[in-house]
Amino acid sequence: FFTNDMGTDSNLECPSLLCYQNKWYLFFSDQWPDRLVHYRVSDKIDGSFDIPEKDVFDSNGFYAGRAETDGKNLYLVGWNGTKDTYMDDGKYVWAGNLVTHQLLQREDGSLYPIAVKSLVEKLNHEVKLKPMGATEEIEQTKQGCSFSGNGEELLNFKKLKGNYILKGTFEKKEADKFGFTFDLGEKGLGNLNLVFDVKNNKLKFYNGKNIEAGEPQSEMMLELDEMDRIPFMLMISDSVVSVYIEESCVLTARMYNVQERPWGIFGINAKIKVTNLQMYK
Repeated sequence: FFTNDMGTDSNLECPSLLCYQNKWYLFFSDQWPDRLVHYRVSDKIDGSFDIPEKDVFDSNGFYAGRAETDGKNLYLVGWNGTKDTYMDDGKYVWAGNLVTHQLLQREDGSLYPIAVKSLVEKLNHEVKLKPMGATEEIEQTKQGCSFSGNGEELLNFKKLKGNYILKGTFEKKEADKFGFTFDLGEKGLGNLNLVFDVKNNKLKFYNGKNIEAGEPQSEMMLELDEMDRIPFMLMISDSVVSVYIEESCVLTARMYNVQERPWGIFGINAKIKVTNLQMYK
């Protein structure tokens, strides 16, 4: 009842088919070239199954997602791959750790991911967030931290250790790149970077410092040029990090050195403000 509609000869791996809220959903993973979990939607079990405007939820750091429902909630259950030699600069290899996204349905039947609500409720012990240092031009007030937009700016925080939720909002005026940087050294960006690339409308993960000329290990399309406010939530569990963008997408990445290392929020020619920054464990 369904044939590959992506213009490739890729295997459609780990399919799952179910009915949820009066819609039929088909999920599958393309074995090549992108290794992403896709979905299709139909009003009836025998199709036709249509391609949503955005047919993926996560990047290549999340694979083999199978859909399950308890009759009320819809979940996508897959895995985040380990890396060659268990090093951050390695390539993803087969199999890894369980990652689960909860999926919410829009009025038109399309779906988007959020962090699993029941898990978020359990991580409810607030951690005091106080910057350990900041580039001189960053203005810190009770309402948030404002970046000037002049060159590279960095707001850094103490070491992470354990399982955390980090949430807040970016308010964007004019920006080239900004985001989160982990495994900080003595100067500049760290070795692991989640980057909002405004010019290219993408959310990217770099497993190296070179975010200007290097290739990202993972990326997701995100209409950043149309977004003045970007609410986010990071779920950090051991070496697995998922960053959820409200009502849009998630990017999951493997970061071995996210634990017990300083981290920060950065901007490169980015006139932004970070508000409502909160952390829970």
